[in-house]
Amino acid sequence: MLVGRTFLSTCVTGRTLAAYTRLHLAFPEKGKLTVHAGCNRIFGDVRIDGDRLKVCGLGSTAIGCDVARNKQDDWLKAFLRAGPAFALNGDELVLIGATEVIKFVDHEVERLSKPVPCTRQMTPVMPLSLHAIERSRQRGSLDFRFWN
Repeated sequence: MLVGRTFLSTCVTGRTLAAYTRLHLAFPEKGKLTVHAGCNRIFGDVRIDGDRLKVCGLGSTAIGCDVARNKQDDWLKAFLRAGPAFALNGDELVLIGATEVIKFVDHEVERLSKPVPCTRQMTPVMPLSLHAIERSRQRGSLDFRFWN
């Protein structure tokens, strides 16, 4: 049901995400989880226990990020370690913690349609530099490439 799927956050309540970030949650193979919250890649073991995700053995890359993104990584690791309740309804996944709720949509569905609206405005995944846009315009082409 979750294996082989990747989800993108559409709404987070109870927590404000760092600017220009979005949560990516993937289940690449049975018993494995990978997460990206705007800074490091987080990975670990996962199992379903009733209506809860039990996550253990979390590790992560250690790239240097700003304070807000580092804190967000720490928050997400703690959120997952706490064993959030989850509900999967087709292409929508909801994780429910003690004080936060994270709503996700399957990335394939979002690619083909608009994301499910949240009660508050989502920030874009990547800011565009006005300097980069002007430089591209002067060269005669606007070529935007995004990496996750």
